[in-house]
Amino acid sequence: MFKKNKNSLCPVSIVIAHRNSSSTILYTLRGIKKQTYPIREVIIVDNHSTDDSFDKIRKFSSKNKSLSIKIIFQSKNRGVSSSFNLGVKASKSDGVIIMHADGALPSSKEVGLLMSPVIQGDDNIAVIGSITLMPKYVWNKYNFWEKCLLARSVDKEVEGFNGKFNYVNKKLYLKVGGFDEKIFWGEDADFIMRIKKIGKVVETNARVIHLHYMGDNYSIVDWVLNRKLLARDYGKVIRMHKFNLPLGILLVLIKPALAFASFIPFLFPYNFLTMIIFSFLYMQIMYATRETLLNPRIFLLPFISIALIYYETFWMLEQLLSPVKKWEGVR
Repeated sequence: MFKKNKNSLCPVSIVIAHRNSSSTILYTLRGIKKQTYPIREVIIVDNHSTDDSFDKIRKFSSKNKSLSIKIIFQSKNRGVSSSFNLGVKASKSDGVIIMHADGALPSSKEVGLLMSPVIQGDDNIAVIGSITLMPKYVWNKYNFWEKCLLARSVDKEVEGFNGKFNYVNKKLYLKVGGFDEKIFWGEDADFIMRIKKIGKVVETNARVIHLHYMGDNYSIVDWVLNRKLLARDYGKVIRMHKFNLPLGILLVLIKPALAFASFIPFLFPYNFLTMIIFSFLYMQIMYATRETLLNPRIFLLPFISIALIYYETFWMLEQLLSPVKKWEGVR
């Protein structure tokens, strides 16, 4: 599929799933622009954005015509899974790199590193993973509530497949039906469990920085809604795959276990003490960073964190117990 001769490497297509990414999309495009590996096209699937991101993309494209940028517009919000499916189907390459519009490539070699296993000539590779980073200097730019959301990610390297910056074999991707469009968060875990049955899943040292949202108006409502959507989708994935689940998915059952344990009378007060300790450990960087520790909202954080354990458990159970045919595909 991909020739070994460096001077004749087959160009790769890049598909970006995008919705209201005005604060990050230029970082993503600039990172792609500086790559040394040949890129055939960049397909941006706009999932019914309502901000000024299109103007930023258009201006960038007009100044960087060597980078072939195409935009596919969706008439309504169909979710990130739908965006990836549309983009991969529309791509012209046998191999496709999928990205979120909040990922920044830290060097000019990241696409080459990601493509290195395929260049060796193994056509049975289905997916290639990368390393997702959340440097503290990025986290420090967020407001208080966004820091809460991403407190667990700071200065950690997350290896694997999460859609932030990954390679997919187009033929095998389409063979398994792509991403499940009824899943928003958790779609990556579901996809991997299906595609690894027909092809290889390999890892690389390619890196991407997760920017998330770089604006100023992230609120506690946004944080709570994010936790709800994540909990519901994990409930879906657990319902669909039952006992055939990776460790990463099983770890999300810790919070439901704590919530249920709190209702067992003979465990009192140890059940509540365990929940309090977990809440502090789960967001320990918030209490270890001067700026957040001196923020008056820090006094509310332990109570909110405990309330979210029950909140997430409720929404996970809601989807776990719902008939699959009633799952909605659009948020």
